[in-house]
Amino acid sequence: MDALLRRRDRERYLPVQEPISLRVSKPMAASLAILALQHGSSTSEMCRLLIAAGAEALNLGDLDTVA
Repeated sequence: MDALLRRRDRERYLPVQEPISLRVSKPMAASLAILALQHGSSTSEMCRLLIAAGAEALNLGDLDTVA
């Protein structure tokens, strides 16, 4: 998954990694865990990738830049 590799390279240089917690349904949590395993990732990394892709799809721009 190219987006995952690009995200990993980009996160390497981000100055702050602030933890957040998301409440999701049990089926969504299971789906994220399976998806993460398939791509050799963690659920946290997969969530960050999906949040960033969703923000781009909604034309919200890059969430990692200071507004």
